[in-house]
Amino acid sequence: MKTAGVVSILSSDTDFTAPATQAIGQNPDLIMVWTTQTPAAGIIAALRQRGFAGNISASDVISPAPIFKKIGEPLAGIPFPINYSAEISKSAEAQAFSKGYEAKFKEAPDTYSSQGYTAMYLIAQALKATNGAPTREALAAALSQVKSVTPNIFGGLPMVNGQAEVETSLIANWTKDGKIVSWEKK
Repeated sequence: MKTAGVVSILSSDTDFTAPATQAIGQNPDLIMVWTTQTPAAGIIAALRQRGFAGNISASDVISPAPIFKKIGEPLAGIPFPINYSAEISKSAEAQAFSKGYEAKFKEAPDTYSSQGYTAMYLIAQALKATNGAPTREALAAALSQVKSVTPNIFGGLPMVNGQAEVETSLIANWTKDGKIVSWEKK
């Protein structure tokens, strides 16, 4: 693999025509869009508007439904890694979370709600280990001792040196009609 070039944008940019043109001009086999949410969606839309029909990859920042509602079809087919999706996560824990979330909030949960849910379980596990004396120091020490977040909706979530290590990741994409599905290489 060879990097054809890097095109930098600012998170405050709103016009992505020039960066899209610059990226296309490098004649890449793949454009990897790795930035924050608004610029990611904007650059993908600009690439498609400028006629780029090649491969694009992005991060999970393009996974929330409001991003698809804003950008639409230009996001279809672009693969992105994600740890949870209400549409494709199949574990019993993920399905229970999805059902409960939808019952309470009347919409499907996204990757950020799944992360918040899991973070609360991590904190709850650590709080239990403080034996009724939850000081900042005790909580920090207890957090560093958590070996696995239980239960979790990601299909395994061991903690190594205080960091979550996701054991499985999904590769997903939007369909033209706004559904998240498992990505299949063309």
